[in-house]
Amino acid sequence: MPNLRSKLTGFTIVELLIVVVVIAILAAISLVVYGGMQERAQNAKTVSAVHEWAQAIKMYKVDNGDYPAITSCLGANYRRGFSGNEATGGECRQDTASSGSFYVNATFMNLMSDYIKDSPTPAFITAGSASYPYYRGAYFHAGYSGSKDRIDYVLAGASTQCPAIAGLTNTERTSYAATNSVRCTGRFIDSKW
Repeated sequence: MPNLRSKLTGFTIVELLIVVVVIAILAAISLVVYGGMQERAQNAKTVSAVHEWAQAIKMYKVDNGDYPAITSCLGANYRRGFSGNEATGGECRQDTASSGSFYVNATFMNLMSDYIKDSPTPAFITAGSASYPYYRGAYFHAGYSGSKDRIDYVLAGASTQCPAIAGLTNTERTSYAATNSVRCTGRFIDSKW
């Protein structure tokens, strides 16, 4: 006599839950890896741009006897304000609500046009703990009495270390947990100040 019960096959609820949990774990690992890769890519873009600008500014000094006396954001397409979507505020630095705004300076860019091609632009990472002060991308800060000519630049990741860039001495590193970023200051080794 044939068996009246036919054997049913399929997955149990427990087996399905195990599969869902494994997929969730793999997705979480992928997101962490992707975030780290994105951070490294942004930082590589900034370091490359800063390196190119540092070399161009040094070539300018060789031809002209001194570094440019103009402060400027380095690169193009900066946006204004802490969020980068505001109508006012600095493009790459703002010290207070009413002063210390840094912008892409057309005169500086014209001075540098013979020394650099295509205006390499850093990643637009913003560093700051509140609305002011904030820093974004990279900028050349002309030296003055007691302060050497320098390039300040922002990297993603509050624990990121400032890399060595030829011709610059890293003298300052400031971490900003609120924006998960760090601001690096590279001073020109042969600056007169």
